[in-house]
Amino acid sequence: KALQALGGLYLYIPRPEKAIPILEESYAYWRKKSDKSKLGHVLNDLGWANIVIGNYIEGEKYSLKGKEMFETLQNKAKLVSSHNNLGSSFMNRGRPTEAYPHFTKCLELTKQLNDDRRKAYALLNLGLCDAYHGNYDLSISRAKQGIVILHEINDKTLETYGYDLLSFTYLYQGDFVN
Repeated sequence: KALQALGGLYLYIPRPEKAIPILEESYAYWRKKSDKSKLGHVLNDLGWANIVIGNYIEGEKYSLKGKEMFETLQNKAKLVSSHNNLGSSFMNRGRPTEAYPHFTKCLELTKQLNDDRRKAYALLNLGLCDAYHGNYDLSISRAKQGIVILHEINDKTLETYGYDLLSFTYLYQGDFVN
């Protein structure tokens, strides 16, 4: 548990390159213990760490294993993380069409879980996919929905992402006034 917590700390400082060997050690431990929940959690963390440093294929491999584990356990909250990892990896590789179903699943699950923060994040990520596909009106709508939620729960970090998305979408739409 301590290794996993330390790996998580390095992930969010962010120092993901330091997190990977620690998380790999934690992964080996949980494999021996056959604790599927802990194993899935560390798989998601390994997936995210690899995605953040640009090892997309490796990150997707870990995230897919985590997703399969949490589907078996029917753990919707952790499935959101797996799908978010996969969607983010595909977006970073310039493949919004492949990212879209993962972010759609995030939105569906967060609605079921009444998780407003991650619901807003899913809306923003879907809005980014929409913008890349030229669906600017839908992108703007999703961004505004996400911003409202984030403002209500006082999450300034993600709210800023929403405004970045709006700016990006207006720019690509050719709207320099909004």
